[in-house]
Amino acid sequence: MLFLHLTKNIFFYILLFRILLLLTKYYCMAIPIVSEDLLDQVYANRVFELNFETPFKLKGNILSPVRFNSGRMESSPQRSRFYSYISLCIAERYHEYCDKSLRDIDAIAGVISGGISWATTLANCNGVPFLRVGDRISGDLPNKQSKVLIIDDVTTTGSAAEKAIKAMLRGDENANRAEVVAFFTIFDWNFPFANKKFEQLGVHKIHLFSFEDVINHGRKKGYISEEEYQKLLNFYEQQCK
Repeated sequence: MLFLHLTKNIFFYILLFRILLLLTKYYCMAIPIVSEDLLDQVYANRVFELNFETPFKLKGNILSPVRFNSGRMESSPQRSRFYSYISLCIAERYHEYCDKSLRDIDAIAGVISGGISWATTLANCNGVPFLRVGDRISGDLPNKQSKVLIIDDVTTTGSAAEKAIKAMLRGDENANRAEVVAFFTIFDWNFPFANKKFEQLGVHKIHLFSFEDVINHGRKKGYISEEEYQKLLNFYEQQCK
């Protein structure tokens, strides 16, 4: 009887170990699967717009053959899916950066106007106050010294981010101040001159995906041709000089 009891326990622990192994494997694969699927949706919903004939005018008067149209994410039939994926990825990337949960922060701020909807959703999901921020803070910081995560949809030159971060550091009308724990952007051009502004401000920038991520995925999946890929790469390299 004792032998049978021990045998059953051994089989139980072997089964438990295999289940944990499978869960671990799934968890490790989860983030890249979500990212790939999200990038597929970006191309499917024409969020990543190409126009080599008539360039788009980006912030900083940059004439670009491509732009990231986040408005199409918000108006897409896949809107709830976008929000779910982006909320998950923000939480995961934030945890990767500082090994903390979003519930450890005191407030979430959205940059006017691109970051408002994303920040509102994330603040509601995590049960923390939501603020708007541009040249100044709209709303009240919850504490005398609040930990705040700032969110925007696109980071190009970094100017809007710089204004928002400085506004947070100055504080609100009640003399409450903020510690900006991170700046999260959905699409990041990742220009060196913009990255330098974050370094000077001492704020860590986290992105969902960068320009390189999008064009590399498009090339891999055939959403853009090899010729288009090379043109986009040449454009990007010119801006980085």
